[in-house]
Amino acid sequence: MGEGILLYAAIAFGILYLPLVERAASPVRTLLKTLPVLLLALFAWRSVGPILLILALFLSALGDAFLAGSGERRFIAGLVSFLLAHMAYGGLFAILGVPTQIPDDAWRLVALAATVAAGGIILGFLWRPAGSLAPAVAFYCLAIFGMTALSLAIPSPLVFLAAVMFVSSDTTLAIRTFVLPRGHPLQKPFGIYVWVSYFLAQFTLTLALLDATL
Repeated sequence: MGEGILLYAAIAFGILYLPLVERAASPVRTLLKTLPVLLLALFAWRSVGPILLILALFLSALGDAFLAGSGERRFIAGLVSFLLAHMAYGGLFAILGVPTQIPDDAWRLVALAATVAAGGIILGFLWRPAGSLAPAVAFYCLAIFGMTALSLAIPSPLVFLAAVMFVSSDTTLAIRTFVLPRGHPLQKPFGIYVWVSYFLAQFTLTLALLDATL
């Protein structure tokens, strides 16, 4: 299967999943939620992308498969998968990044300060609602905001933009999970936003990082 077909198939399946965002768990829902990012991983592999990018996308697809179901054990498994994915992205950013760019560019310094502040605010907001999962959420916040901070060292601003989209997606998901009660009118629009922003983040990261390494 050619690289272009894999990319277009990822987009197509990403769109096909939208009507299933609020549906009950099922094999079809799990398949359609897992395929888009899995196809991005295959696209990165066929494009001879860096192994950490391929690993991050594969781990994200695994997390999608876990989160397509229900129950605390699947939620924790999904959380661990995405935690490892963020660590893989962070490692790749550390390898590809040019740290001197951050102090040299005013917007990157401002963005770094905003990232650190946002991480503290969001963690404080979620700590009590997360209950017994609060320590896991805290570790996850550290990983995703650390990944976002490291993305500022990548020359392309698209990488930081994608990382911010990832943060906004995960933050919205956390609010849906821990703060909003079931049946709340914001559950459905939040669910759609989580998927759209998440897939756009993964898609942008894939193309921007392949462009930076090939």
